[in-house]
Amino acid sequence: MFMSIISKKEGYAYLLKNYPQCVRWLDSELFVVYDYHTNKWIAVAGVGSVFVLFFYSLYAAFLGSHTMFLLQKLRSHMSAATYRKHRSALISLSMQVNRWQTVVDKEVKYR
Repeated sequence: MFMSIISKKEGYAYLLKNYPQCVRWLDSELFVVYDYHTNKWIAVAGVGSVFVLFFYSLYAAFLGSHTMFLLQKLRSHMSAATYRKHRSALISLSMQVNRWQTVVDKEVKYR
């Protein structure tokens, strides 16, 4: 974000003071510390992205449950093998969609 990145030394001091368990993250070249007091749009973008992900997750859950409901309703019109294939594909798709949430939760909880 514009005008909000701080130096490695300042980032180290900030993390050491506020989040000592996260200091080792600075070893990564991809980890950067931003000061949201300098640029308020960082906080706005972060909160906004969390809300967007939350609502997309709710919408995906609704679509998945509605599709499963339709699959159950149309079960009598298809063969058992076709139903199993469709159900398996739907379960696989739901696991792919929810995979990122599992990875993010695991990384946050166990670090």
